[in-house]
Amino acid sequence: MRVRRVVTCVIVFCSLLTACNPFDEKSTKLIVPFEDKLIDFSYETESDGIITYTLTNKSDITYSVGTLFRLEYCDDEEWYCVPYKPLTAFTMVEMIMPKGDTREFKAKLPLNFEDLPDGHYRLIKDVGLYDNPKEEFSIAIEFDYPFE
Repeated sequence: MRVRRVVTCVIVFCSLLTACNPFDEKSTKLIVPFEDKLIDFSYETESDGIITYTLTNKSDITYSVGTLFRLEYCDDEEWYCVPYKPLTAFTMVEMIMPKGDTREFKAKLPLNFEDLPDGHYRLIKDVGLYDNPKEEFSIAIEFDYPFE
């Protein structure tokens, strides 16, 4: 009889943990501090779940970026990939960013992702070297959701 109680407690505890973090896939993404690449990466939020983020190239290197972004959720100091809603699509356009160039993007989180739990997130952008497209790195901004 004693074993049954322990098993029940473990199952209930695991269920509570799953409810807090609905995401299964751990992130393997290596994030480079954007300051190291002389890129300003800033953002503003709107109460309806829209985040406007801006990249400014402050280096002498010409970078390229696209419209695609990824979202990750932090749980117990681990990052988890947040899956897109089915049929989410991005227009894949390469934008050249020479020195001093600024690009602004909008991410509509409720439009692209389902049922985001309250918590700490990061938005990830891949940035490539224009002269060497095979060489790219990822940068991120972190924020709490929902926005106030």
